[in-house]
Parts: sequence; structure tokens; C-alpha cells
Amino acid sequence: MSPKFGTSGLRGLVIELTPELIEDYVHAFLQVCPMGSGLFVARDLRQSSPDIASWVIATARRAGYHVTDCGAAPTPALALAAMEAGAASIMITGSHIPADRNGLKFYLPSGEISKYDELNIVSALDKVKGGDDGELGQITQLNVGPYWVERYVQAFGATSLKGLRIEL
Repeated sequence: MSPKFGTSGLRGLVIELTPELIEDYVHAFLQVCPMGSGLFVARDLRQSSPDIASWVIATARRAGYHVTDCGAAPTPALALAAMEAGAASIMITGSHIPADRNGLKFYLPSGEISKYDELNIVSALDKVKGGDDGELGQITQLNVGPYWVERYVQAFGATSLKGLRIEL
């Protein structure tokens, strides 16, 4: 099964998600979709996710984008933090698929990408490069977990959540 793009992202076997393939998808996303204030990147806890996240971050920085590295975080926590910052985001996650697979989930500053955005990204593959000769984009770290927890505390009230835990 070769990596396939659809349902807001790229999914495939980890051994087929090469640095070159990841770079190509990230370049296409950066070129055809709005980035807003920059790019937020987070990852799930799969063994392959840290490497893939480092490839995504390096590609965006070489293209001159400011990247906010959110580390390991739930997908909704990344999306919420990025949208509040007016930034695009990429989540490295295999979601519900087996551990020998992984993927990238793409978000615009306004939320999840559309089918139209997916078509534009796929159309731009192997066509857009460059931006790698300029100044390296900045990188910052941000723990998005507390924002996610605070959202639930505000929505449900601290007393209704008493005795419960929100796992990050």
C-alpha cells in the first residue's frame, strides 16, 4: 500500500513515508494553502512520529516559515491552539490505524482542509520546491495541552469535572 492522500491528510506505511515524500507534501501544502501566522506542528505517541515531525519542521523552516513545535499532543489540542493563533498546522498521527502506519493531517488557520485544498496540494506535488535558499524560519516551543484542558474546564465548569482527569 503506497501512501495515499485523502480525508484531510496523508496516510501510509511508515517505511514508505520517506523524508523526501514528507518534504514534497509539506512544500505543496506551504505553497498552495494559507499559512496565516505560521505553522504549528504536533505529533502523536507512535514510535515513528518524532522523526516525521522533525522532517516536517525542517522543511518548513528551510522554506522560511516560523514553526511552533507543540511536541506530543492530542490532535484537537493542536487544531485549537493553531486556530487561536491564526496559524496553519500539521499533525503527525496515524489516528486509529495500526502502528506500522502513520500520516500527516493538515489544517488551515480556519480549520481542517477541504477537498478543494486536498486537490490543490496533490496537484502541487513535485512542482513546488524552493524557498530553501533563504533565511531559516524561526522555531518556538509551545505546550498546547493546558489550552485544551482549560477549554474543557471553561465549557463544563470546574465543579462538574471534579474527580475526573483529562488525559493528554
